[in-house]
Amino acid sequence: KIMPNWSSIAVSGFSYQPSGMNAWQSMAMALASGFAYIEAAADRGIPINDVARQITFFIGCGVDFLEGIAKFRAARRLWATTLRDRFGVTDNKGLQFRIYGYTLTTDYTAQQPLVNIIRGTIQGMACVLGGVQALNISPYDEALGIPTTEAQTMSIRAQQVIAEETSIPKVVDPFGGSYLIEYLTDEMESRMNGFMDEIKQLGDGDSFLKGLHTGME
Repeated sequence: KIMPNWSSIAVSGFSYQPSGMNAWQSMAMALASGFAYIEAAADRGIPINDVARQITFFIGCGVDFLEGIAKFRAARRLWATTLRDRFGVTDNKGLQFRIYGYTLTTDYTAQQPLVNIIRGTIQGMACVLGGVQALNISPYDEALGIPTTEAQTMSIRAQQVIAEETSIPKVVDPFGGSYLIEYLTDEMESRMNGFMDEIKQLGDGDSFLKGLHTGME
C-alpha cells in the first residue's frame, strides 16, 4: 500500500524453452510457479487479491509465429480462470496476466547474423499479437557475443516500428476469432493444464509448490 504501483513478484519462465522444453511446457512451468506464490500466500493468510495484483511474468517467445501468439493467449486465459475458479480471486487487476516478453536468442544464428533482425521482429510481433504488456527484442548479434551499440539500436528501432508505425498495439486481440489461432489456443491451454497436473502429482496431488520443490525446475 505504500508503493501501490510496484510489482514485487516477477516470475521468470524465460529459461525453460532454451533449456529444452517446448512452448507449452515452458509456459506451464511459469504458470505453476505463479500459482505456487498464490498457494504460499494463502497458507500464510495473506489476502489473495493483494498477492495476485503483484505478480508479473518474464516469458520468452520463439520464432514460430502462430505458436507464440497462441501460447500467450492460452496463458492469459488459463491464469485468469484458475485464479478465479480455484483461488477465488475477484480483483480484475489480479486476474490480468501481465507479461514482459523477451525474444529467444536460441533461434538466432551466428552465420549471417543480420537475418536475426527478421527473426527478432517476427518474435516481437508474436508477443504483441499475443497480448504482452512489455517487450524486448534481442539484438541480432547476440549469437556472436555481447551486443554492439548498432545492434542494440536496431533492436529498439524494431520495437518502435511495431509500436508506432503499425496498428497492431491498438487492438486488444487482433487474431481473436481466427479458426487456426483459436484452435491452437485451445490446444495450448489443454496441454498446459495437463503438464501442470503432472507437476502437482509430483507433490501431493494438490500443491504446485510441493511439485516444484521435487526439483522439476
